[in-house]
Amino acid sequence: MAQNSDAVKQAMFEELQKVLHPDSEQRKSAEARLGQLKFTEWYGVILAEFTIEQQIHIGIRQLASVMLKQYVNDCWADGGDVDDVGDLAAVDGTVGPPSATPALLVNDEAKRRIKQILPEGLYDENSKVGPPIRSVVAYCIANIALYDWPGDWQELFDVIVKCLSGTENSVDGAMKVLAEFTLELDRQVGEVAPLILSEVYRIFTAANQYNVTARKYAVEILY
Repeated sequence: MAQNSDAVKQAMFEELQKVLHPDSEQRKSAEARLGQLKFTEWYGVILAEFTIEQQIHIGIRQLASVMLKQYVNDCWADGGDVDDVGDLAAVDGTVGPPSATPALLVNDEAKRRIKQILPEGLYDENSKVGPPIRSVVAYCIANIALYDWPGDWQELFDVIVKCLSGTENSVDGAMKVLAEFTLELDRQVGEVAPLILSEVYRIFTAANQYNVTARKYAVEILY
């Protein structure tokens, strides 16, 4: 990362804390500051790091994950206004000001780092309170995959298959990715099917090993 990334990371952490503050003036000030920080080079990478970091407050992780979801939409999809701070309303009930702004600063190295970081979030244990980290991470991975796989993310399905053979949490996370991703497949079905069908079918038939939710996702993916 650039030399000033630590300063940006500290600043973002402080502003995310303020967004959780009950004082409305502090929240508004923090939202405005975050609206400026999103144009720094490593903004998305830092959000990804906060999202998966188990040692920080779950509220900050959830804020970061919601903002990361919007960042992925803006940086990998075509066009669209940037409004990630406004999306914080989904977490704490506050509404940030809309911000139609210039293009975000994002480079190939930042995108590569985000793709390295995110799979760890598929193992996350949080699924009960607020926006589930695992679900948001799965959405981000699936959305990125639509644009980057296979050319710029060849190792993606190695990661998914590893998750499918891992913990209950990682199986759930991987199945969420596949459920999102397969909804959008067209001509890529022939490439994806050999990579995942045997694992998905294994989960579907192992009623004594996997819960109903995992097997329900298996049905959706197979369909």
